[in-house]
Amino acid sequence: MLMWSNLIYLFLLLLLQVSIELNEPVTVSFASRYVGLITKATPLADSVSISVGHENPLKVEYNIGDIGQLRYYLAPKATSDENQMGDDE
Repeated sequence: MLMWSNLIYLFLLLLLQVSIELNEPVTVSFASRYVGLITKATPLADSVSISVGHENPLKVEYNIGDIGQLRYYLAPKATSDENQMGDDE
C-alpha cells in the first residue's frame, strides 16, 4: 500500500534535478528507520546533498533557502565482524 507521504516524495523526486558524483564505490548498510526519519525534511529544501564514504557516516545536507542548512549524520550498521572484535581480546 502506497502512503500519501510516499507519493509526495516521488512527486518531489520527479521535480528535482538530480546530479550524482561517484568518487569510489562503497557498500554500507544503514537502518532504514533512521533514513526514513531523515528524509522527512526533504519538502523543506531547495536542494539536498547526500555523501557516504567507506570510513564516514552518511551525511544528508538540506539547503533551505535563506533560512540556512540542516545536516544529519548517520553511522552505518555494525557488521558481525565489528561486533565480534571485542570477543577475541
